[in-house]
Amino acid sequence: MERLKLPSILLVIIFFVCALTPSFAQDVQIETTNLAILDKKLEISYEFVSSKKKHRFDVWLEITTVSGKKINARALAGDIGDNLPGGKDKKIIWDYNADGIVLNEEINVKVKAIVSTVVGAVNTGKVILQSVAFPGWGLSTIDPDKPYWLLGVAGYASLGTSLYLRSSYKSNYDSYLNATDSDESKDFYDKSQSQKSLSGIFAYSAIGIWSFGIIWTAIKASKKNNSLTVRNDNQKFYFFSSYDPKFKANSFTIRYKF
Repeated sequence: MERLKLPSILLVIIFFVCALTPSFAQDVQIETTNLAILDKKLEISYEFVSSKKKHRFDVWLEITTVSGKKINARALAGDIGDNLPGGKDKKIIWDYNADGIVLNEEINVKVKAIVSTVVGAVNTGKVILQSVAFPGWGLSTIDPDKPYWLLGVAGYASLGTSLYLRSSYKSNYDSYLNATDSDESKDFYDKSQSQKSLSGIFAYSAIGIWSFGIIWTAIKASKKNNSLTVRNDNQKFYFFSSYDPKFKANSFTIRYKF
């Protein structure tokens, strides 16, 4: 086995594991429950659907006129910004006068958010790197009550045995090449080939242990994070709110996003 074979295989495994690991920033379903003008300010009431206590959200606002013109709302207060807790009875207040906006036509308002932080979530990249350094270390970070360190002991024992046998193989093979006695030569050759074969077996065992540890770590991290995070992969509906300043009324419709 070539010296760089183990690191090369591990790098390939890490690349694919990281590529398949989902990001924590996920779309969230939000319902806009009310729009109203109070004290010449637009109050937008909304709530998160199926949010969890451990979630933290980045929330922002998208406002457009019915003609499609985007309004850049800056004078905002309330439940908007980064790292906000989920739940109901959320409110954003927009001082459109401070932004120099005159509401003389119907506007469309959409509250958007992503899960930015999940308290207790696992840093997948970190635990994978730990598993690369020492098989079982990343698993112990996720689940510290189990003896995953034994995986690392087995991995390094296999690697060390493989390297020792490979060194012995080279030594005996050199002795075989330099031997002048035919019986002695055969003995050196047979021993070198046996050591070469065993070295390969232990090397592949080490690769298997490292690979298993990395993949298992990624799976456990993904399962733990998924248990803490709202998944909306199949969500295609969103609530869309509008406000008509002429009638001082708001309406709610459901639009389908293809």
